Amino acid sequence: MGEDQRYNLLDEHWIPIAHGESVSLKDVFAKPGLRALGGSVLEKIALFKLLQAIAQAACTPKNDEGWKTLGEEGMARACLEYLETWRDAFWLYGPRPFLQYPAAIKANCSSYGVLMSEIPSDNATILFQGQVPPPAKKVTDALRARLLLTSLSCSLGGGAKKTEKSKRFPPFDIEDRKTPKPGPALCDNGILHSFLTGITLRQTVWCNLLTREDIESLQVYSEGVGVPPWEVMPQGENDTVAQKLKNSLMGRLVPMSRFLLLGNDGVHCLEGLRHLDFKARMIDPSMTSFGLNSNKVAMLKPEPARRPWRSLTSLLGFLDSTKEAGWTCLQIESGIRRLGMVRLGPFGIWSGGLKISRKSGEPYMGVSDDAVESEVMLNTDFLRRQWFDHLQLAMKKLDQMAFVCKESVRKYFESFCANDANGQTKHVKGQPKKKDKQACQRNAAKLAEEAEWQFWEKAEQAFQQLINACAQDEPDSREQALHGLRDTAQACYDAACPQVTARQLQLYAKHTPRFSKKASA
Repeated sequence: MGEDQRYNLLDEHWIPIAHGESVSLKDVFAKPGLRALGGSVLEKIALFKLLQAIAQAACTPKNDEGWKTLGEEGMARACLEYLETWRDAFWLYGPRPFLQYPAAIKANCSSYGVLMSEIPSDNATILFQGQVPPPAKKVTDALRARLLLTSLSCSLGGGAKKTEKSKRFPPFDIEDRKTPKPGPALCDNGILHSFLTGITLRQTVWCNLLTREDIESLQVYSEGVGVPPWEVMPQGENDTVAQKLKNSLMGRLVPMSRFLLLGNDGVHCLEGLRHLDFKARMIDPSMTSFGLNSNKVAMLKPEPARRPWRSLTSLLGFLDSTKEAGWTCLQIESGIRRLGMVRLGPFGIWSGGLKISRKSGEPYMGVSDDAVESEVMLNTDFLRRQWFDHLQLAMKKLDQMAFVCKESVRKYFESFCANDANGQTKHVKGQPKKKDKQACQRNAAKLAEEAEWQFWEKAEQAFQQLINACAQDEPDSREQALHGLRDTAQACYDAACPQVTARQLQLYAKHTPRFSKKASA
């Protein structure tokens, strides 16, 4: 790439918007009608963090009252003024490219596929056309900007996404390492991130804006808000700038885990700063942790088989005053507290993340790994103890329905595994008659898991109705919503278990689910 200064992120349209065209950084704060971010899950996480970092750099309020006084309009004006002041720091190409290192050109030039989580490593088998790395000439500047941003937070690391790691490239003082670490937003196996969402994108940024009191209360950022890296870039892992960045909020919102340089033919990539992780008591404000001040820290992780909306009660655990300790997400807890002050009305909680696996210390995308996301809509009028108690009880009942449905399907198919006099099985759906009993049981367990998965897929469609019903004072409204979900579980059992022969009808009736009809409190 030449020294030509071009493609300024303040003016160019590179940020994807849901159900709309891409916009520029200035548009996010200048156009109040933009609804929500688009793009992939990792792009949304990285963009959420970038927009928050800009707002924190422009106008971090002192406390809740300062946040309220600032308002959405005041935040937007401050961010636009800040962006204009630092316009020269947002050129994607040129002598001072955005969050890049011209000195990284000494590293080998790799395909842009090394920055894409969906593209396998060089020695992996290609199964789909979408896994083929795109030619460099087909990678647009807008995509390069998003890849740059996601790579700083969400690189897979390891042999799956190799960087130049065995050599030293002045002025970088990178230590020799065998395996690059995943980005701090992923850690070892992936971490779930959660953000508040407003009616508009600009409102979303305001809702997630942290105060200085919030940052101090978490007691993990010894450098406080810190300085964003586009203002002062670290030149190695151990210089003063790097050390301050690794211990500040800015180092979590815009980490420098890769030293990159975008080029016409590909990307030059070095492993960058090794940011601290939750095991060292360092987390992003969007992460949900348990026992952060104890010897054993746990993080809420994304699970493809368990959509994020099912973790809503964990994210809102601070509403339960009877618990001394529970799950904590600074982004959600502090934001919801302030939303109650201004009576915002409708708002949402977006959660998403990427699950990754590890083998022999190497992170990789396994066959059961995937990115997950979900958004639930709430209202500030809901945020009281009674509504949360109703929601907790309703979620327990949902878990019970899923368990009963799964066990009923499993028992139905295991009933066909009874041995005859010769020790052979009589019948297993989809299996030859002479399969052994363990094979029958494995098949039954697989079919039961499929039925449970179908229940949760259908339950998600009705979950918003259940949330709204929990806000009603009448138990009948909650029971009506739960009754519909019990019918859903029964329908999943019916679809999984054939009822044609006399034997099938007998076992269907014997193992049909029996759900508790007790109304929610």
